[in-house]
Amino acid sequence: MVKWLKDAGANALTLIPLRPAGNAVEEFYKNKLTPTEYKNVIERVNGIREEHKDFSVATCYDILSTASNSDNVPSYWSKMCMAGIEAACISPAGNLRACILHQGDKYNVGNLKTSSLGELWHDDSLWGIFRDMNKRVLDQCKDCKDYTIKCAGSCLAMVEFTRSTEEIYCFKHLNNKIA
Repeated sequence: MVKWLKDAGANALTLIPLRPAGNAVEEFYKNKLTPTEYKNVIERVNGIREEHKDFSVATCYDILSTASNSDNVPSYWSKMCMAGIEAACISPAGNLRACILHQGDKYNVGNLKTSSLGELWHDDSLWGIFRDMNKRVLDQCKDCKDYTIKCAGSCLAMVEFTRSTEEIYCFKHLNNKIA
């Protein structure tokens, strides 16, 4: 795949675990990776990184790797999910929201046809949970030594979908299920 991407002119790839959005909502639990499959994917990604050091393969997770370069850690700037912190999504209708997975009017912070991006971006009150650090990060993540170093922590879309106080893709939690 890396050769194909390089031939197409790409110099980076970002991998994100399956999230309950779009068509994945109805069959999420049936299609999500098992703990063993998830660990195997991370091991393979680390192998690809070693084989193709000139190509960036970024993830939002990776506590297996001993490397500390920017390709296998959370975002360089925020060290957590970037939704509403470093990144935002714009719908075809001009609606601005924090996360592509959080769809619907209740997640829109405004419309770029009626407000400027700067005006919307700098008004923290519009972004709700995406900018409320006390609610945004699960307790299991706050207490983890890998959070913000090798793991971006909880995904708000996953937490909302599963209605769980635990991140189901937590690698430490998955390791316990594999053992």
